[in-house]
Amino acid sequence: MTYGGRDGVNSLHLIESALGRPYSGYHRAIEKKAAAILHSVVGNHGFIDGNKRTAWLLVELLIDRSGYYLNIRDDEPVD
Repeated sequence: MTYGGRDGVNSLHLIESALGRPYSGYHRAIEKKAAAILHSVVGNHGFIDGNKRTAWLLVELLIDRSGYYLNIRDDEPVD
């Protein structure tokens, strides 16, 4: 799957750290786990490019595999 941007990894350790954070035992609710993944992957900058796109995809996968869905409309205005 390609969305644009440059390929590559800045730090595998930062990626592993970001992915492990939601499962550390502190985040029990699904929305807390999703927020932790989003915050960690975006903030750690483990990839050269596409950190936000990757984080959003991981959040969608987590929510979907947990039996939930995101109710987001593309036509809503954004400030």
